[in-house]
Amino acid sequence: MLHTHLTKPCCGGEDSDNLMSWTSSLLFAIQYAIWRRRKFGCNPADIKICAIDTRRFPQGQFAPDLWLLQAYRNTAAQKGGRTEKFVRFRLEDTRYYNGEYLSQGSVNHAGRSCVVSLEILEESGLYELYPEFAEVEGTERWTNRVRELREGWSIEQKTTAREVQLASLVAKRCFNTFDTPHMILILLAFKARKITGIGLLSSIIMKFVNDDSD
Repeated sequence: MLHTHLTKPCCGGEDSDNLMSWTSSLLFAIQYAIWRRRKFGCNPADIKICAIDTRRFPQGQFAPDLWLLQAYRNTAAQKGGRTEKFVRFRLEDTRYYNGEYLSQGSVNHAGRSCVVSLEILEESGLYELYPEFAEVEGTERWTNRVRELREGWSIEQKTTAREVQLASLVAKRCFNTFDTPHMILILLAFKARKITGIGLLSSIIMKFVNDDSD
């Protein structure tokens, strides 16, 4: 069941199970939304990302895919074929690790989450913060595009006040049920950034968090 769930086509209904996939990577979720819009011709207002506060769920509600795959590695080896090959790939090729977690059955996340559409993310300045998301050729790919972005963003660089401002706008408009400074840092962490003058950076972040003019 685990192998079937992790390999079935997106939006495919051929094989049903009671598993649901989540990701700890906001970058991965955003690129999926962008790819989904292009592939299926969806309206960006209809494509939504649900962000949940896992601290407010029981421990064990979400199980790491790698933990589960490791637990069943011997079983996969006994089955052999595509199952064994897939499990080895997921466990050994870290380039495609995107922090996947799985839950079972319905998850009641009311009061512990926020839902934002791709349209609101776009209107809030996501593409100005990261113009790469708007590149047409990048919208045609998902996992390989995420790997490509990570490789390109792995070079350490400085953070400008404008980038902090844009991250603040996205955080406040799209993820307002979460701690804004934390969301700003999550958004900025898509790129490797030089850690210097952390006190100044904190002051800049708090300035934009407390600025009600937006």
